[in-house]
Formats: sequence, C-alpha cells, structure tokens
Amino acid sequence: MATTTPARRAATVTPDPSALRVAVAIRGLDQQGFARIAGLSEATVSKALRGGAITGPTLGRIGRALAATPVVELPEGIASLLAPVAPAAPVGPGS
Repeated sequence: MATTTPARRAATVTPDPSALRVAVAIRGLDQQGFARIAGLSEATVSKALRGGAITGPTLGRIGRALAATPVVELPEGIASLLAPVAPAAPVGPGS
C-alpha cells in the first residue's frame, strides 16, 4: 500500500509594500498591467502590494517582471538625486 505524505507548505516572504508600489509605479504600470507582465493573478499582485506573504516563486516572478520592464518615470525629487555630482575639491597640503 502506498503512503502519502502531507503536502508541504511553500516558504513565504513578505515584500516591502511601499518599495514594491514605487517599483511598479515608476514603470508606468497599474496593478492589472503588472499582474499580466508578471504572469500572476491580480489578487496575488494585490496581496504583495499590501505587504502580504507570498511564495518565493511568486517573488521571483515579480523580480523578473520588474527587471524586464524599463523605468519610464521617476517620482518628483528623485531625478535631481540621480544627477551627476561635481567631484569634490582636493583636500590636503598645498590645496
């Protein structure tokens, strides 16, 4: 007689909802569009955007979708932080 073992629950992770919302928004996506690109249900994406626990494979899909989707807009104030900075003047004897 064959024995069965109980199904193991997949390990879960809890994403930072604020960071995930920004990452999706700067790519010009809404929840539905991001779900489609990530190959996930809207309910799963909604859960992640609220900071709910998701599985490692789901996090992988989210990461791959973010990596494959270019940033199209930066929140106000962020662009200036990314501007090149002039090198500091030399400090030391004779300067």
